[in-house]
Amino acid sequence: LQRKDLNPIERARAYRDLVSGFNLTQEEVAKRVGLERSTVTNFLRLLELPLPVQDEIAGGTLSPTHAIPLLTLDSPELQIKIAQRVKKKGMTVRRLNYIINWIKRRRAQQSTSNITPASGRAQIVLKEIEDRLRAKLGCKATITSPDQKRGKVILEFYSPEGFQRIIDTLEK
Repeated sequence: LQRKDLNPIERARAYRDLVSGFNLTQEEVAKRVGLERSTVTNFLRLLELPLPVQDEIAGGTLSPTHAIPLLTLDSPELQIKIAQRVKKKGMTVRRLNYIINWIKRRRAQQSTSNITPASGRAQIVLKEIEDRLRAKLGCKATITSPDQKRGKVILEFYSPEGFQRIIDTLEK
């Protein structure tokens, strides 16, 4: 962290090392390096991306601000594909957000078109709740409730930092 020319991925790895090596919270790391906790959290989230996308960020061909919308996609393959498109076309973050939202709406339409009218309303409500959890916790959230009486909520994370971010958010 002392070098001035660290790329975003190197910074993220350094913050991860501080969290895991010295058993610090993200809040403590943020205070020690003079940043907001959310900034440290966003750097740590970069490490949840697939390695090819991390390499693009480290090389400077993709910005960390492009990475945040990519993290909302649940498929590493899709994250890589979209990142390559961003790089090739020189997309703005605004345009990237538009494309990702379009993909999500299209997938939601495809999944709701196969629902029977009786269970359709409940499924739509569950999808909305999944979207709210995904936005709030910054991770993939899946809710299954076959009989609309009992069910499961599954929160996916791809690194210890991602898990810690979920715990920190839930404890607020």
